[in-house]
Amino acid sequence: MTRTIPPPSVPVTSMFTIWSQPQVTMTITTTPTAVAGPDIIIPASYLPAGAPITRVELLMKYRKVMDTSGLDNKLSGNLNVQVKESVAGSFTTGISLKDDMMLVAADGESGGDMLVGAADVKAEVAADDKTYNTQIALAVSDGNNLVLKDIQFGVRFYIRVL
Repeated sequence: MTRTIPPPSVPVTSMFTIWSQPQVTMTITTTPTAVAGPDIIIPASYLPAGAPITRVELLMKYRKVMDTSGLDNKLSGNLNVQVKESVAGSFTTGISLKDDMMLVAADGESGGDMLVGAADVKAEVAADDKTYNTQIALAVSDGNNLVLKDIQFGVRFYIRVL
C-alpha cells in the first residue's frame, strides 16, 4: 500500500543567503567619508518565482581589523552599513555600528567578526537579477588608519513558500 502525504497547508519560511566576492581591504580614516564595500550580485532565478519575500537582512563579515596609526584605534561615533540597488536605489541602513566598536591596540590587529543587521532592508533589496552596492556611510575612526581585511557583504532573504 502506498501512502500519499498531502502538501503542507501552512506556509514555511525558507532562507536564501548570497555573498559578494571578497574585497581585500576597507580603510577607515579620521575624515568622515563613505567607504565603498563590494557589490552583491544576485543572479536571475536565484529566488523562487512568485514566493513573497517577508524579510531581508544585510550581512557583513571581515577576517581581521588592523591599526596603522600608532595609537589605540576604534570606530568613532555610530556608523551605518548600507545597501542600495545599483541603478535606481537609495542607500538604506541595514547594520548599525556603535561608537568604539572594532577596538585594536596601536599597530596591532584583532580578529574579525560577522554582523547580521537588525533592520529589514526588503524595501531596497527586493528582487533577484540585480546588483546591490554597499558602503559604510560617513565612516570615521579615532586614528589613521583602521583597516578591515577580507570583507564580504551579503543579504539573507526570508521567503514564504507552501
